[in-house]
Amino acid sequence: MNDKEITRTSKFLSLILRHEPERVGLKLGEAGWVSAEELLQAVNRHGVSLTLDQLKHIVEHEQWMHWSQAVAVDVADATRVKWQRWRVDYSKLTDDLKEADRVWARRVVTLLRQRRLIP
Repeated sequence: MNDKEITRTSKFLSLILRHEPERVGLKLGEAGWVSAEELLQAVNRHGVSLTLDQLKHIVEHEQWMHWSQAVAVDVADATRVKWQRWRVDYSKLTDDLKEADRVWARRVVTLLRQRRLIP
């Protein structure tokens, strides 16, 4: 995958995992986790072709480390350590940061709809 494909797919995965899992018929676990297999099946049913190798490449890509906590993928322990440094529980964010996150998510949804990647 090139950087543009990684970015586009990353944003779509972020939208699904952080804001709208129901968009692809996905149900997250109590802690907000989902298996890689369930995620792949859901996005592939939705028309986004994604393999486990591609998913691993995306979650190990530098820009995605802080988005990837919701994906239970077999990745290197070193990568998981990096995730922990980036991870901030959403409930601990300030209201301003939460609003910035919502604004960003709305922009991503708009962009994905404009490119006909989601309905």
